[in-house]
Amino acid sequence: MAKDSFRLKFQQLLGNMRSNDSAGTPYQVPQATAAAAAAAESSPAANCKLDVESLKQLGPSAPVDTRLRLLKQLGGIVASQRFEDNMVEVVWMAVHDLLDDSQAADVRQQALTFFSCLAQGQLDQLGHCSLQLFKAVTHPTHLEEDFVERMELLSGVTNQGRIITFIERELNHFLRSSLPSLRTHDHLFKFLDVLVKIVQYNAAFINDASRHELVKTCAIVCHQQRGIEYSEICIQLLDRILRGCSLRSESLEFFVLALCQTVNQERFCEPSWELMRKLLGTHMGHASLEKLCSLLSSAENHSKPPVIRGAIFFLSMGLWGSKHVPTLQKSFVIVLPSFVKALNCVNVPVAYELALSMNRLVKKYGAELQRNLWDYIIDILEIVSRQIATFEGPMKFAISDHINRTLTTMEKLYESGQLAAKTQMFFSLLEKWLHSRPPASADLILKFHVSSIHPAESKWVDKLNQLVERFFRQETREAIRLYVVDVLFNIVQTWMYLYPTEMLDQIVLHHMRSIAQDQSVKIRSAVTQRLVSVAKACTTTAHFEGIVHIIYKVSSRSLDVPANMT
Repeated sequence: MAKDSFRLKFQQLLGNMRSNDSAGTPYQVPQATAAAAAAAESSPAANCKLDVESLKQLGPSAPVDTRLRLLKQLGGIVASQRFEDNMVEVVWMAVHDLLDDSQAADVRQQALTFFSCLAQGQLDQLGHCSLQLFKAVTHPTHLEEDFVERMELLSGVTNQGRIITFIERELNHFLRSSLPSLRTHDHLFKFLDVLVKIVQYNAAFINDASRHELVKTCAIVCHQQRGIEYSEICIQLLDRILRGCSLRSESLEFFVLALCQTVNQERFCEPSWELMRKLLGTHMGHASLEKLCSLLSSAENHSKPPVIRGAIFFLSMGLWGSKHVPTLQKSFVIVLPSFVKALNCVNVPVAYELALSMNRLVKKYGAELQRNLWDYIIDILEIVSRQIATFEGPMKFAISDHINRTLTTMEKLYESGQLAAKTQMFFSLLEKWLHSRPPASADLILKFHVSSIHPAESKWVDKLNQLVERFFRQETREAIRLYVVDVLFNIVQTWMYLYPTEMLDQIVLHHMRSIAQDQSVKIRSAVTQRLVSVAKACTTTAHFEGIVHIIYKVSSRSLDVPANMT
């Protein structure tokens, strides 16, 4: 009843002010008002009082300039001193018309600034008036034009996001209806900053639809790449959302999409991974894996390298990284096919992430992987091997290094009988990288090929020809060529009695007739020694004369010894 009486008296006061204006009484700002404001500022402990004359100057009948001038004077006072009881509602009734759509922008914005000060200083007295102030924030007209001032008011009304009493329902409606149109606003950061606190302290009051809009906003903002501060605030908001509740399927997709963007920024790589690790460790972990795989498989995302790289990073780190999530099943059969599809995005960082991931996977679980999984791994390495020819820069060498490390691990598994991959696929890949492999890899490849060079095998002579052509005539490394000489002549001397034409005409005379022009002294010497042994075993004159002719040409050439060997 006291409140109604006070409001009635105030309305009567405004009526009297209008009567004075209609009678033509000139309106002036009394000196007493300014003096009262100055006295109040110098005495912060005192309660803030507004006399009838001050309220009259704030009312709708006073000139707008006068009202704005007084609001400016009172702003600092109401922010630091307590009002008397019921005074918040009285002031609201006197001033709220300055927020009308018909008012000029500077009028509305100054009124909003005053109400922000009012909310800051009179928070415990706002009561149901906080709902009226919140409606001033969410009023759709001029929202973007008055955005900065409204966000300041929102921060004040909610005590920087800590209190949403009386506005829970309206807040959810505002988030659903206004967030889509505000995502591109220049000052969106201010809103996100308040939302972080609102979600932190009031997560239980944010419904699923509002939560979805928040997560979607983070994903869109991260995709826009609006700067470090936006990435940081989005990670904070996503973290608060994850702590407070679970996510619907459609929200989960935007959640992982946002983190796939931020993880590409060096500054936010670690916090993005930590947040994703938390997500993967919840009951939503396997659903999140499926979302990440879907991102890789979607053709729409193949034009977005950061998203692809981020998803690969999270999947590999979550399943077989140094800080993998122990509660996740090792769903390699689901993940690896998605990695193959991700290679449709031809991009250096994507190829690097895949090469690194394969290196880690093979090193950690190589002995446990089944044949079907090895098919995917070798396919990935094959495709990256083809793509790398088009790459430039230092990352190209880093990719090559990871592939070589993977091949080294695979060689060790093969030699120990633990490599379940198809042998032909493995050696085909290894042979493609022979140019950067050590001689031991060439030995391994040659042993594999030699095992199939036997008269009982189809086209065995053709296979021997291909071996000599690839590893002797095209190869430049002396150690590998010397090994091929030994392999070749061992085969020749084993089968030359049964297959003299194939071994001598198609192999020895064909490949060694120009050996005298070879630049390597060691190669010429080794071949000559083996030719002498073959000549001694020849049973036909033609073959003997052909081999002796080759030996003669080699011996006729002066042995040019390099100066550094003398």
